[in-house]
Amino acid sequence: MKSISFHIPKPQKEAFRVQVDQLPYFFDRLHQHNELQITLIERGSGTLVAGDYIGRFGAGDVFVIGKQLPHVFRCDDTFYHTQEGVLGISVFFDESYAGDTFWENEELLLARDWLVESGQGYRITGATAAKLGQCLRGIPSESGLQKLIGGFKILWLLSESTEISRLSIREGERFPKEVPGSRMDKIMSFTFSEMHRPVSIEEVAALVSLTPSAFCRYFKQRTRKTYLAFINEIRISQACRLLVTTDLPISEVCFRVGFHNLSHFNQYFKKTKACTPSVYRQLYEQ
Repeated sequence: MKSISFHIPKPQKEAFRVQVDQLPYFFDRLHQHNELQITLIERGSGTLVAGDYIGRFGAGDVFVIGKQLPHVFRCDDTFYHTQEGVLGISVFFDESYAGDTFWENEELLLARDWLVESGQGYRITGATAAKLGQCLRGIPSESGLQKLIGGFKILWLLSESTEISRLSIREGERFPKEVPGSRMDKIMSFTFSEMHRPVSIEEVAALVSLTPSAFCRYFKQRTRKTYLAFINEIRISQACRLLVTTDLPISEVCFRVGFHNLSHFNQYFKKTKACTPSVYRQLYEQ
């Protein structure tokens, strides 16, 4: 999918750029940048779209976003209408800052190989996520050599860990760039805001000035998904939130997120999450 090419501001000789986002909600435009991004979600919840991956994010989660991987941390609707606010801590890193020779040192070969393979992005889990959380909470107050050591400790933890799962099937550099106001960004924003109701291909195609057939080709070429599959994955993500945070009957969850057939909802949920909605709720109640 196409996205906004996003520039991460940084001093010219800063190896690790640290960014603390304490805002009403996270930046909600699909974008990509040349730096590797490691993000801790301290407060906030919603849906992460990263390349061709769609899934939930919440407090305590740690993600790696690969170089040039289109992504957006789209907050749940409640964050757009309340003063709850979000908090995220991110470290941005581009290995090219140090030059090629630096990464030929034997001590850095494992980290270099991990960086080469990180383009699809990762969700970090278990003890590694807890250790990374501690590092990310501490690094905003560090400077100089201490900050540099903290950044390389983060890379070391990532390169040593097996508690990671890939996000996107395709690497970031295989996704093309696009200027702000792109068709893909309009489609993304429209889908998140209108997924609770029936949406026709004709309607979303008209939004971006394409015929239905041209739209289907455009969307499939950029996401490797049909639009119906994409919007249903967004709906399932929202259903997961409602199952965990409310006591709504499953039938009500089904209709609130835009499914209009309970049997179809149950089947699609099980296909996506490998369990039924009721089992998913029980797992999070334990």
